[in-house]
Amino acid sequence: MKSGMSELEQALEAITGSLSEADRRTLEAIEAFEGKYGRGSFRWDGPSCKELFYSGPIGGFWPEHDELQRIREYLAPSRGAA
Repeated sequence: MKSGMSELEQALEAITGSLSEADRRTLEAIEAFEGKYGRGSFRWDGPSCKELFYSGPIGGFWPEHDELQRIREYLAPSRGAA
């Protein structure tokens, strides 16, 4: 694993090249959320975004819908989800 990069960040970077700051921030927020509530607890939908915003480990963070969808599509194969 690259120093300073999470497993999800490395998976996304392997597919897309270098990560944008927005991608990195979104991945950090989702990983922190799943670290707090368990792997797979972030459901990639509006209610999960709302929970992430109000009670997630990175308070006040709400990912953009397009950004979230793009990251989900990239990560689905590496996480075994569709």
